[in-house]
Amino acid sequence: MTNAAGTEPGPVQGRKSIATPAEGIFAKLRPGTKLYVRPAIPRSAEGQEYQVRHIEADRAVIQKLLGGQVLSISSSVVARLHNSEDHTPSTVVLSGRLQWITATRRWMFLPEEPAADSLFGLDKLASPDDPHVVGFVDRLRQAGYSPWWVPEEVMHEFLAQGGEVIYDEDGRYLRTQDERSSWVLLAKQGGPGGGPAL
Repeated sequence: MTNAAGTEPGPVQGRKSIATPAEGIFAKLRPGTKLYVRPAIPRSAEGQEYQVRHIEADRAVIQKLLGGQVLSISSSVVARLHNSEDHTPSTVVLSGRLQWITATRRWMFLPEEPAADSLFGLDKLASPDDPHVVGFVDRLRQAGYSPWWVPEEVMHEFLAQGGEVIYDEDGRYLRTQDERSSWVLLAKQGGPGGGPAL
């Protein structure tokens, strides 16, 4: 199934496609053209190469080179397109962000732009005892994750050991605060973690 950016809210979606100055921005793209999509959260995804499958009237349908989810990006959510003049990938810059949603294991277009210096995107304060958070953590376990609340000051060590930042359905990662530290919800797939287990 193709997921559209710029139609109704949902996976890899955004505002409705309407006539804007961005119409025709994909005119120089051809099937097989390689692309980067930015900004993307987590930032590690900004190095992933996509390939144009086909161009429609006001959108580009793309897919990662190694396969995976097909994305349909409307010209209405594109801020600019840097066309490459050599064999390096072109870059699509979005008005918003391409966001990984851990809960659904899908990419989604969201209209909020992350700060340029934000490695992990947007966060939200959450209580580990909140029923929504408890249910979210249970779903992570069922999906094969080992979730942990990790102190922010050591989260890079956890990530270097194969952990990942976990994003809720609204595209934000979860943070909680106590008198000692700020804690971030991280997880590993199918293995033991190194922080306080949930």
